[in-house]
Amino acid sequence: MRGPAKSATRIGGSYGSATRGVESLRRKLGGFTVVSTVNKLNYKRVHEVVDYAVSVDADALALLPIMPSGRALKTRVYISASGYLEALVKTWLRAREYSLKLSAWCTPWAPLLKRDVGFWFRREMSDVDTDPEGNVLLCDILDFKITSIGGKSVVEAFSEFREHPLVKAVRTPLKLPEQCLKCPISLGCRGGCYARAYTLKGDLNAGNLLWPRISGAGES
Repeated sequence: MRGPAKSATRIGGSYGSATRGVESLRRKLGGFTVVSTVNKLNYKRVHEVVDYAVSVDADALALLPIMPSGRALKTRVYISASGYLEALVKTWLRAREYSLKLSAWCTPWAPLLKRDVGFWFRREMSDVDTDPEGNVLLCDILDFKITSIGGKSVVEAFSEFREHPLVKAVRTPLKLPEQCLKCPISLGCRGGCYARAYTLKGDLNAGNLLWPRISGAGES
């Protein structure tokens, strides 16, 4: 969203439209979370989104490190491990001032940094992504087709998904970098984001490239 924070009834453009949408969601749902994507261009200022989240009475704020795929990979605008760490710490400090809940998607190591930062990631493989044609994908970033919901129930497709060798290799990696194996949350993290690992290293289990323990990984 672009533009200064003003009353949504007085401004136009994408910022005004988005803010009016937020106001509508708040009236109908009663609660919502603001999600902000972190990249090389905004990581030094992304903590300012806290002020916006508070101004629209959001229940929480979530940070999402931009994936190194598509145009973001070509332009190398994806965030480095050190840059993401800086953004996360600054945002946590600002959110703490307002007692705003903060979570970090695709960041299973977040509790090692600050215990009150929530996280979410996909290694459990407890849900699936599908494309418009009904293909069940390994994830929405990697166009690896595992099975399809065509001609079968969703339950059957999910069962096939869970039993696929590639999915098992992600859910229970047999080999991870030494830095990952020594980490106190290795059993839960299991190497972090496998899509990021594959797009940057060509290996689904190359390690958590946004965790500073993996020296220099993900640097742009």
